[in-house]
Amino acid sequence: MPRGVPNAKGPSVEPIAIRSEQEELYSPLFLQALRDVLPSLKLYSDLQLIKKIGQERVMDCSLEFFGFIVSGAGEGLRKNELLALANQSLKCLTKYIQSMGTPVTLKTIIDHIGLLSEAVNRCYPGYAESKLLKYTILPQQAAQ
Repeated sequence: MPRGVPNAKGPSVEPIAIRSEQEELYSPLFLQALRDVLPSLKLYSDLQLIKKIGQERVMDCSLEFFGFIVSGAGEGLRKNELLALANQSLKCLTKYIQSMGTPVTLKTIIDHIGLLSEAVNRCYPGYAESKLLKYTILPQQAAQ
């Protein structure tokens, strides 16, 4: 094989090594929520996004992200409810990032994931602390 030509055998990104049941559920939902909030990512597959962000960072961010959602909404949420809350929460975070005068990109969302609780609290004051976050999506589900 000529020098400088990548080996075409196998995927360029190693498959995700699932460490727990939560990571198996949360990582794909987190990536889907990112695609829903950032239209420029619509055509990216999970593997492409993992390569772009980094596998460990995806795992860490998704666990931190959904840890906040589950603590603010309570246990026993279905997959579609988790995705709806993820979309709602990421929209709050993007509004918060914009209010700081920072452009909203994949990097800024990932870098500011630690501000999620403050961003959601600005959109829905007191909901997360009172475990009422799930009620922010109920009207949307009833309308469908």
